[in-house]
Amino acid sequence: MPRTCWAPGCSSGYRSNADISRHLFSVPSNKCQEWSCKIPRQGQLTSKHYICDLHFEEQFLIKADNFIIDGQSVSLPRERWKLTADAVPTLFPNLPTYLSTHISKRQPVKRAFIDGGAVCSKNKLKVSKPVSSELPRSKASADHSYASQMSSSSTPLWHKEKYLISRRVRRQAAKIKSLNAMVRKLLREKKLLKQQLEQYQQLPDKMKMIVSQAAQNCDAKSVTGCRYSDEWIVDSLLIRCKSTSTYRLLRDGGFLPLPSLSTLNRSVCSLKPEFGFDSTLFNSLAQKLSTVDERERCGVLMFDEVQLSKNIEFRIDTCKLVGMVDFAEFTTDEQHYTEGDHALVFLFQPHLSSWIQTVGCFCSSGTTPAVVLSQLLLKCIILLENSGALVDGLVCDGASTNRSALASLGFNGNMNSLHFKMCNPCDVTRNIFFFCDVPHLLKTIRNNLLRAKEFMVICIFAQD
Repeated sequence: MPRTCWAPGCSSGYRSNADISRHLFSVPSNKCQEWSCKIPRQGQLTSKHYICDLHFEEQFLIKADNFIIDGQSVSLPRERWKLTADAVPTLFPNLPTYLSTHISKRQPVKRAFIDGGAVCSKNKLKVSKPVSSELPRSKASADHSYASQMSSSSTPLWHKEKYLISRRVRRQAAKIKSLNAMVRKLLREKKLLKQQLEQYQQLPDKMKMIVSQAAQNCDAKSVTGCRYSDEWIVDSLLIRCKSTSTYRLLRDGGFLPLPSLSTLNRSVCSLKPEFGFDSTLFNSLAQKLSTVDERERCGVLMFDEVQLSKNIEFRIDTCKLVGMVDFAEFTTDEQHYTEGDHALVFLFQPHLSSWIQTVGCFCSSGTTPAVVLSQLLLKCIILLENSGALVDGLVCDGASTNRSALASLGFNGNMNSLHFKMCNPCDVTRNIFFFCDVPHLLKTIRNNLLRAKEFMVICIFAQD
């Protein structure tokens, strides 16, 4: 491994900085973790890496060796610098200043000479070597007189030890007192948070979703940085469908953490619905109906056609054309290349519940053929029954293709041989009844009356 500095932003040891000589120090094996915490760089620091002298304070660098020769202190510069035992990299000049820290320099150990060669250092008593007789007489006599003065005038050593110990005890007692106060404060906060959590658990699911969404938006760095869950997007769309002005009032007033209208429009545009029966929808419907009473699962299947404008779109993700005639597996080869202008929609509505659900949609050109319509009706009934719904009837208008499809299922409107029900394909003990759309009947009667303009009315007069 080349001898290059591992600190971020440093070029010591690299070819681009070869003209400047630096002292590189290998990482001690017992300080890899400590140094890695100080260096603001991702990655694993090992003993094979190097750190240059730019990242250490002066107090950690040993640039010279000091010797005492003939009573004189001699300092010899080192060719290769060395680090002290407690050296830690804290300086990073090529990074922002807040990443660099400063470690205060340790105070030098104070020593005092006492008679008999005793030295007091950090409240410890040890015996040192006697003063050398080779020192000049004046200096030796001065040191001896200073030591004698200290031993005669200073306080006994055990009094100092007692004072220092009592001071430490007082400091530790103050720390313990502050820690106890902090523990009591944390316990109060814990109790308060526990109460708030219990209150949060009692909220309805929708209220929990509102609270979590609002808390998530608080962490956003900007207004455009808010993120919303798919469930919350759907609920927001429902609110906007009810009233756009109410939606704006709730959002602008800060009553609910609703997304912007442009966000909802992008969400709607990102949806890519396809024609046919969606298996995901029936799975969700089965999950919903599993918790519903049997009486609330009974309903009718309604189907009708609506006119659409012709439009063909190419889906890049599926490489398919959308807008052609699509009856799923019942589509013929000729219909694959015919533009659709009508949509056949299937809808399920329970008798005792207020919700309705669209279960399928197919694209057709003109009216749907009766044979295909009857096949789609049977498939839709089977899918609904397997999902937990109980189909009691079929509702449609009196179009010719609808009457033909119902006739293939057993419907007969002849008064001599009237038949208005069929056997349920999933349960032979139950029947499915045929119903005609009453509003459509009234509309048909009105149109015939307006078209005829002349009609006969039977008048019945009551006699006195």
